[in-house]
Amino acid sequence: MRKPTLLKTLAFVAGIFLATAATAQVRLERLEVVLWPEYDRPAVLVILNATLSADTELPAIVPMPMPTAAGAPHAVAKQGPNGNLLVAQHSVEVDGDWSTIKVLTDSPSIRLEYYAPFASTDAQRRHRFYWPQGIAIDQLYYEVLHPVGATNMSLTPPADGAVEADGLTFYRAELGPRPGSEPFSITFAYAKQAPTLSSPAVQAAPPVAVVQPATATEGQGAGRSFDWVPLALVGLAAIVVMWLMFRRQGRPPQD
Repeated sequence: MRKPTLLKTLAFVAGIFLATAATAQVRLERLEVVLWPEYDRPAVLVILNATLSADTELPAIVPMPMPTAAGAPHAVAKQGPNGNLLVAQHSVEVDGDWSTIKVLTDSPSIRLEYYAPFASTDAQRRHRFYWPQGIAIDQLYYEVLHPVGATNMSLTPPADGAVEADGLTFYRAELGPRPGSEPFSITFAYAKQAPTLSSPAVQAAPPVAVVQPATATEGQGAGRSFDWVPLALVGLAAIVVMWLMFRRQGRPPQD
């Protein structure tokens, strides 16, 4: 029988590892859906803050859904050791109207940001945030910004509004758990005449979409946490394969 080469063996083991990581089941301990219409663009700034369940093995690949019409993600980040946001490695898979952002993270907290178009007819604005089935969520929270100059704001499901120190109004609600087998949606509508954006009204608040690129030291540390896990497994598998091959070569031929 022809013996497999070491290179093919390593490629096979690496393929098994990557396939296992890509298909691992993920559950979210908490998902925060933040929707800011007409904040700094004539679109809806969507911010998804996800916290993985405590039993998730890290590093993990987390599939986050995003409408294809939103284009490329505005930011994909993970929480760093000091609580700051670091750019996260990710891939994008497009399937019709939906894209899946596969976020590679060694942190239990990740963030995805994108700008979604909203439906507009004359002075009416309407947007429906939709989360397809696939990921179970233990606790769902949402927040919607009341745009400057908007009237007749309506939300489904309903939420309580509060005026913050910067003068902007936010609607917030806790929506409880959501099983992975059921999708959910959040819809809001309002009337607005002028194309005014809300961000100039925020004088003292920091930008919401700040994602810190890793420094040279942080980037090397984060890279090692990802690179050494598959390499260590592949290396261990290679040692076992080589030991078995040499042991078999040393045996006398069988009759």
